[in-house]
Amino acid sequence: MSKHQTTLKYSMINTNKNIILFTVFLLFISSIALGQKSYKYIIAKEGDGIIKILKRNHLDPIKYKSQFIALNEKKIGKDHHIYAGLKYKIPIVSKSATTKAKASTNRTVRRYSIFGSEYDTVSIMNQHLKGCAFYLVSGHGGPDPGAIEMIDKKMITEDEYAYDVTLRLGRELIKEGATVYIITRDPKDGIRDDKFLINNTKEVCYPNKKIPRSQKQRLRQRTKAVNNLYKKNKKKFQYQRLLVMHVDAHLVSSEIDLFFYYFKNSSKGKKTAYNMREIIRRKYEYYQPHRGYKGKVVPRDLHMLSMTDPPAVFIELGNIKNRRDQKRLLQPRNRQLIAEWMVEGIKYDYKKQKR
Repeated sequence: MSKHQTTLKYSMINTNKNIILFTVFLLFISSIALGQKSYKYIIAKEGDGIIKILKRNHLDPIKYKSQFIALNEKKIGKDHHIYAGLKYKIPIVSKSATTKAKASTNRTVRRYSIFGSEYDTVSIMNQHLKGCAFYLVSGHGGPDPGAIEMIDKKMITEDEYAYDVTLRLGRELIKEGATVYIITRDPKDGIRDDKFLINNTKEVCYPNKKIPRSQKQRLRQRTKAVNNLYKKNKKKFQYQRLLVMHVDAHLVSSEIDLFFYYFKNSSKGKKTAYNMREIIRRKYEYYQPHRGYKGKVVPRDLHMLSMTDPPAVFIELGNIKNRRDQKRLLQPRNRQLIAEWMVEGIKYDYKKQKR
């Protein structure tokens, strides 16, 4: 064997050794990564619920409730019942996130029963929307469920999903220092983390008026409630907006992005609608860059836009009959994200208009 062949053979052996060592190293690193847990165990106490456990461990229920349920699916009873004495997994989050959660306990905390027993406590995170008032109206309600669809032999109704998003939006606005009026109100149902929201007819109109059967009377009742509050608050708040939430009903094949209406004679309402749409577009571009976003802004002469005094935006959340749009509505995490994104849009608009 020549000297060149010997050197080449030795080089190949060394190369093969390096490849083997590098492969072993990668497998070792992978085994460490796989061995790392994204959760830790806690033992449930008597009287514990999911929200109570998460709060005790400085985890935001809005962000981590769905994850907790997924981690402990087989140990959670009907209506999300927690069994005392059992071990439950809770998500492990970064120290910075935990520090922020602990810091939030030092902020101003208020209670709003309208959000339900699990979400009635609201920490005021900042004052970005201080001096702003919002009038939130979810469509239909009372004797009118709005659009209806059947899924897995279960009925879903427009009013329940529009209301849940409205409550989430209201809660997020309050966290930013805003004053919020929920015009269509349900004394029974607060924010719900269920896929299927059971319909009822107990909604009332602010402050506590029975909702009439007649559509014209319902609309007049709501516009009167909004206009009375707006007139009362006109000198108190520099920025006031009416936000009306609905779910559309088109052909099954029609997939609809969030879209916005404004009254043609309202320049402020138009700007707010376009600014909210812009933030939604950016969110989709960031989180789903190949999806595209086709939500439109359109002028309409609807009663809740033309007969109300504050600048108003009418928001359609999706098509209740379309399967992909249903995912946006049925998943509680998606309903929460819609609310959070809309708040970002409102903050963006407030910075640009300031009046």
